[in-house]
Amino acid sequence: MMDDEKFDDFGNVVRVGDLTVLDETLGSGAFATVRLARRHKPKDNANNGMVQKNQNHGKEEAEENGELVAVKVFSKSLLKRMRTMERNSATRKVRVRTALEKVEREIALMKAMRHPNIVSLLDVIDSEESDSLYMVLEYMPRGEIMTYCEENGTFRRIDKPGAQPLEGVIDGHFDEPHAALYFVDILHGLAYLHQNGICHRDLKPENIL
Repeated sequence: MMDDEKFDDFGNVVRVGDLTVLDETLGSGAFATVRLARRHKPKDNANNGMVQKNQNHGKEEAEENGELVAVKVFSKSLLKRMRTMERNSATRKVRVRTALEKVEREIALMKAMRHPNIVSLLDVIDSEESDSLYMVLEYMPRGEIMTYCEENGTFRRIDKPGAQPLEGVIDGHFDEPHAALYFVDILHGLAYLHQNGICHRDLKPENIL
């Protein structure tokens, strides 16, 4: 389906569709790995390109570089092997569900969700020629709001090297006024989900970006 789906010598995807996958892992979980990527916009036709090159070279250069996105990479065969048994509350019958079905449901829900406090799903690429399924997500450059530190069993705000520290952080923790602002954002996002009949079920600092 995609002639430009390319992998490196270690089997890591480096190019798929209009994405160039960068050599940076943003996170990983039981089902997938999240990689940083650049999403390249379609180029204008030759005439428009010549006009824009003369009028606004800086804008053209930025579009060539593409916007940063997060790409969640799944192995479909692995998802199919991961199975759970669920009982229908109405019929009381038990059925087997795969992790792939759960991911497909997550995709369907995210496609319908549009809210400033919920990470946006930008695209889904289901490769027919490989085992990979890609979810292209809005990139959150600040990362997770707090990180779990195994050495002392606490959560702390950890900024990326070279990043400007967030305001209101004292010794790895938010002061009360800034914590209150984040709580309001979280509650707005949760309220929107609940209004649409959705329960998050895995809300924790690592899942708040």
